Amino acid sequence: MKKLILFAAGFCMILSFISCSDSTTSTPSTGKTYIPIEPGTWWKYSKYALGSDGKPDYTTSLVDSIIVSSTKTYFGKTASEIVTFNGKVRNDTVHYFYATETAMYASNNYVNPPVSMVPQMSNGWSVLADSKSSGWNIFDTTLTSFNISYGGTNVSLSGKYTIKGVLGKKENVVINDNGIFTPILTQEYQILYSFDGTISLVFPLKFTITYHYWINSDIGIVKEHLDPLTITALGIPIPVPGTEKILMTYNISKK
Repeated sequence: MKKLILFAAGFCMILSFISCSDSTTSTPSTGKTYIPIEPGTWWKYSKYALGSDGKPDYTTSLVDSIIVSSTKTYFGKTASEIVTFNGKVRNDTVHYFYATETAMYASNNYVNPPVSMVPQMSNGWSVLADSKSSGWNIFDTTLTSFNISYGGTNVSLSGKYTIKGVLGKKENVVINDNGIFTPILTQEYQILYSFDGTISLVFPLKFTITYHYWINSDIGIVKEHLDPLTITALGIPIPVPGTEKILMTYNISKK
């Protein structure tokens, strides 16, 4: 009888240990998404052009706004509908965001290349930011006689075209919120648009356009920056003007 009691007590201790071990190794979801994108959230930015040297031209400054207007289903995901404004003028194009605990996704029309000489992605989703990955592929294709207008001349591109995301470094971005200068710790992400091939079948052409995002997970996108670049082919230089926008003020709506 004593042996039976001791066995039962030991068995209970084992069960208790297993139960405790399971509870300490499990990681419950916090329910918090990587960036706040509840309807009613908005961000207001100062946007301006960059010179060829990358320095801001504040004479071109205007107010750029992003508003989370509603929640909708978009390509299989419950997503936040994003409306943008240049000054007081609403843009016709609507974008969509959704987020997990560690990553942010954007509709392809938000991530599409800032130049028309390479293909635009069709509707769908792209990873804009992934805090757990050093790099990821967004788009990858081989162009064969892809027709474009270059410097007013009809030509074609052939070669490898890719869009990739890269995890950058952590950086403090200082914002000017109604005269109050506030440093915000952000994580940088880069989207790289790269082409390596030929133009008009025989002339080599290689370039990479780099777009930067600085994100704070409690606020959202704090800063964006398009590096200025000049693409030269067939003796014709084509400038890709740089732009930058930095957060001024914002409102985060809670669930």
